[in-house]
Order: sequence, then C-alpha cells, then structure tokens
Amino acid sequence: MINQSEAANKVIECCNKEGITLGDIFAFCLFYNLCFLMNRETMLKNFKQVIHIPPKKEKGILSDDRACVDWAYKKLVKRFYKKPHNQNMFDTVSYSLKYVFLNYYFNIEKIHLGVEKTFLNQAQTNHAMNLYGALIISKECPEILENFSLEPTFTVKTLEGLIRDVEKKEKLSHLKAIVDDSILIFGTVLYRENHKGKNEIKEVLTEEEMDKTFSDMASTMEETAMEAIQEAENKEEEIKRERQEYSQQLRALEEENSSLKKRIEELESELNRLKSENELLANKYALFEQDILVVGDSRRRDGYRKIVEQFGGNFLFVDAGEEPQRVSKEAFKADLIVHITAYGRHIAHNQLQGFTNVIYVNNAGLESFKNSLMESIKSGKGAYLR
Repeated sequence: MINQSEAANKVIECCNKEGITLGDIFAFCLFYNLCFLMNRETMLKNFKQVIHIPPKKEKGILSDDRACVDWAYKKLVKRFYKKPHNQNMFDTVSYSLKYVFLNYYFNIEKIHLGVEKTFLNQAQTNHAMNLYGALIISKECPEILENFSLEPTFTVKTLEGLIRDVEKKEKLSHLKAIVDDSILIFGTVLYRENHKGKNEIKEVLTEEEMDKTFSDMASTMEETAMEAIQEAENKEEEIKRERQEYSQQLRALEEENSSLKKRIEELESELNRLKSENELLANKYALFEQDILVVGDSRRRDGYRKIVEQFGGNFLFVDAGEEPQRVSKEAFKADLIVHITAYGRHIAHNQLQGFTNVIYVNNAGLESFKNSLMESIKSGKGAYLR
C-alpha cells in the first residue's frame, strides 16, 4: 500500500474507530465521482437505488439544479451506514462497493499503465487512483473478488503491481497526493455525518495541519502538471522534428521521382530512336541482294527503282504495256515480282500465271507500290525466295 501522509493517517484512524474503513472511504469517493461523470438520468437512477428522492428533487437533479444535487449528495452521506428505507433499495455501502468495483476493476486494460509507456499523464494517474481504490475494496472485501474471479477474461491485478507500474513512471508522489486528497475530503465528510460523540478529527488534526497537507498536495500536483506541460512540449518538438525529417525525405523522393521520370522519358526517346534506326536498317537490308522485277508503268520507273533500292534490292523492270512479251523471260531472273495490274495488257498478266513469287498491286500509284512491297517483306514472301 501507499504510505499516506500523517494527516491522512489521522483521518483513517478516527474513521476506523467509527467502523468506517479505508475501503468505505474509497467506495464513497469513487461512487460520488462516477455519479457526477454520468448523465443526470443515470446519476438519478443510481441515487434512487440507495436513497429516497422526492419528485421535486428528481426534477431538480434532472435539470442539473446544483442545490438539488448537493441535497442528494448530503443525504447519501448521512444514509451511508443506515438501513435502506424499503426492501426495494440496496444497502448504500454494499451497493457502492460493488458498483465501484465493477466499474474500475474490470477496466484494468483501459488504464494503460504498461511499463513500455514513457509518460503517465494526468488522466492516467487519476485512473490509477480509481483502480487503487477498487483494489483496496477487493482487499477488504475478498468476497466481492471471489464473486467475479471465475470470469474467463478476468485479469487479476495487485496493489503491489499497480504501485510498481506507477513507480516506474516516477509518478508515485502524484498518486500519493491524489489518494491523500481523497482520504482527507471524503473520509472527513463520512466521519462528520456518521460519528458518535465528539469530533475527534478536529482534536487530532488542526486546521494548520490540514492547510499544510493540502498545500503540499497542491505543490505535488503543480509539479506534475509542469512535468506534463514539459513532456507535451518535448513531444511537440519531437513531432516537429519528425515532420521536418519527413518533409525533407519527401522532397528528396519527389526530386528523385522527377529525375527518374526525366530519365524514363530520355530512355523512351532513345528507344524510339533506336526502333526507327532499326526499322530503317531492317528496311535497308530487307531485300538485300535480291532481284526485284517490277512489271508496270515506264512513267513511274524511277519511283519504282528508288523504293526497291531503299530496301536494298536490285531493280529490274518491264513495261507491261509496251513490252509484255519480255515478262516471262525476266520473271525467271527475279526473286520477287511486283505486277501493277492497273497498267498493262492481259498478256503480261497471263505470263505470270505459273509463278508463285508474285505480288499483285491493283493501284498504279507509288504509295500503293511501296505499301505492298513492305507487306510482302513483313510476311516473308520476298525474303530469299530462291
């Protein structure tokens, strides 16, 4: 357990004499805190489990009338150890103990006190105090723990383990301050409304001691708050540095990406150039050392020659209209014969009937001639036919 301050220990001693345990103090403290964290409908429902609330007070609580809420709080304190008004109500102490236990003990995994954490913030420290109170309750009332220890997902947490986790974060002094604060405030309230005889707390604990205790707690919490601020500032600086690093990396990657895109464009351009050159070379030697006989129009003879020689072929020519009788003789010399059927006589056409290496071009234009020749090259018809 945490070593409480001298003032807190004096309050506990006075409470114990009246049968008020440390577990009761935490049950009342945490039950009160839980109720005021709820919406007003749920808070009213919980109050009505243990105390009778008149209709007018109910309306006031639901409308968040502070006077009505304070009235319910004071009545809850006064009836904390008294029997319920009727059999439909629960005993206040047992109800508070179980309610607090169920709300905090089963939320251990949500408190995030794992040792891998480097910083225990304000909210987590408050959760730690709530869990500390629930563990005190389970220690004083083991029957509560026994009722739920058979749950399949239940995880047992000990006071020692909790304190060890908080101590590793160097926040034990803060937890101690919160625990002392809860004992002094709620222990004193419970004692005041339920003690018999004279008020011993006033005798053993002077106002100066109380003031000093609260002042010390305030200083501790202020230090913790300053640490939290510093931690947040450090974290912010760390995030800024990481963002700057990421920005630099992003710029470097963008520059590299731009450079790579430019390089890709250059390579694509080079590839297209090489393809063109390769195509020119392929065309240049597609008909290398092959004799190409053109049976066509003398007026386009020079054009035919230029195209054939462009593909590396040897040009042969017969005018289909003027000298068709020469077609058969010249055809035997040729590797490939291109017959322009749009020009010439039928006799020229008939002399080519027995040859299989003939390309027939129905249009007399040079473009058609060139396209037909290229198609022949691609299909392999004009390649080394001998």
